[in-house]
Amino acid sequence: MRHAFGLFVLLGAGAFFAASCSREAPAPALESKPTGLAADERIAWLLASRTHPEPFLSDTSDLIPALISKLASGKSDALGQAKVDLAAMGERALPALRSFFDACYSDEALSARMMNALDTATMMKDGIGRPLLVRGLDHPVGSVRLSALRGLGKQARPEDFDRLKIVAAVTGSEGHVQLAEALWCADKDRVVRELASWINGSMPAQVILPLGQNLERYEDKAALLALKPLLDVVSTEFRARLLGALAHAGDEQCLDELRLMLTDTVAPRRELAAKVLHDGGMQHELVKSLREDGYIPVRLVAVQALSEIPFENDVREALESAAGDPAEQVKAMALAALVKAGDAAGENEALALLKGDRADLERALIVLRDPMTERKELAERVLAVLEGLRTGSIGPLRVERSSIWRAISQVPLESAARILFDEMAHQPSPDKHFSAHRWFLMQIGNTGEAGWKLVREAWKTEADPERRMDLLNTSCYDRGEDGRVFLEQALDSARMTPLEILYAAQQLASMGPAERVAPRLKRLALEIRDKDVRPAFNNLLWNWYGLEP
Repeated sequence: MRHAFGLFVLLGAGAFFAASCSREAPAPALESKPTGLAADERIAWLLASRTHPEPFLSDTSDLIPALISKLASGKSDALGQAKVDLAAMGERALPALRSFFDACYSDEALSARMMNALDTATMMKDGIGRPLLVRGLDHPVGSVRLSALRGLGKQARPEDFDRLKIVAAVTGSEGHVQLAEALWCADKDRVVRELASWINGSMPAQVILPLGQNLERYEDKAALLALKPLLDVVSTEFRARLLGALAHAGDEQCLDELRLMLTDTVAPRRELAAKVLHDGGMQHELVKSLREDGYIPVRLVAVQALSEIPFENDVREALESAAGDPAEQVKAMALAALVKAGDAAGENEALALLKGDRADLERALIVLRDPMTERKELAERVLAVLEGLRTGSIGPLRVERSSIWRAISQVPLESAARILFDEMAHQPSPDKHFSAHRWFLMQIGNTGEAGWKLVREAWKTEADPERRMDLLNTSCYDRGEDGRVFLEQALDSARMTPLEILYAAQQLASMGPAERVAPRLKRLALEIRDKDVRPAFNNLLWNWYGLEP
């Protein structure tokens, strides 16, 4: 989870927290102003939510009807989880999903519901939702047809091919890419066979263009080489893509033409040639471009391409040279490639950047973040530098101390988390909106599994409810099975106040799956006696598992 938010967390505390905690539009506030833990914004909105305060007594042994009803009017979080849960149920949920689909089909005003049903069908495994997607192609509302096409880009079969061709006549510009993907998914061999007739006018050009990138991945070289005469009748990007496919299939003449394009005086044509060679698996052709092309977008394509192939001497030399490129993005990508490959000089340069100003520190962390997750010894070297900066043993800081703390939080080691735990005990919060306890725990959450484990151990012995709340919140950075099990155990532990239970229940509901979570939370609700928490808890259950009207 650290990767998705790493740079943002470095720049501002709380990025992950804002993304991980579910929200709904709050109901009117409580009559008396809450204090203490009840005033915590992570809980206050739940207390204020009293749309359905009545006891939740619905049967949770069969949640399919309730989950289907969320496709009609559920709040965003519950709606998203309902789609996931119904898709995971597969065949069991399909009859109800089909009935819902049928009930909405004839009313264009219900197109949003149709799209929710099609999203669910798309996520179902083994193509069992495909019949609904095919039917969606006939719907009069364009956004519904687009949803169906998007799903068929993953589930279409050969028998759908002719139906998809008919759709081309009524598909607007926003759906051409999706239609191309659906046709390719349905029968890529037939796409290749019919391509010549399509180019002659039987298929919109906007559908043909995105197929070019698929051609470069097509495995039947003989069939591809048979398309060479089309070079005389196509132009611009599709022609370049076809050249790439033919070159990949072994046509030297086409490869030479792409090489010539790399020397074109028009920079965008050079960029297109570079993209084609990259996508077609001919990355080595871009060594010279990385060294010599004066157009930054071309060098960006080249450095990305060369980072994906074995480091032969000329590739390594080109990347080492690019690590000094005047364009910061090219420089960073080259350095990242060297570090990922274990290049000693590249690693040393990235480690040296950690000692620089804030911009250098951020660049270094971007370069080092992914390799650190794969190589513990590199993570340890990074932490040693950051710890030297923190303690002053390396030299004076060129950034604020909070930047070093955030940088330490990017290191996926238990020792990094322990440093932050120690700092939490005696350092003030860098953010006036958060206590030091909460702020440092938010950073610890970004160290990953090692930090989450320490947080959970600390939760077991923490006596203060507000500090327990911070610890539990940090544990919720982990949205996987370990995080789910911890929440279940916490709810069973009898260690939490009703307010903490309410927050933990919301987090567990957002993790799902409903069939596992709902019965547990329903039982727990019956044990809540707090006059403010019980109606909020009931409201939570209705939002996630209640049958919508």
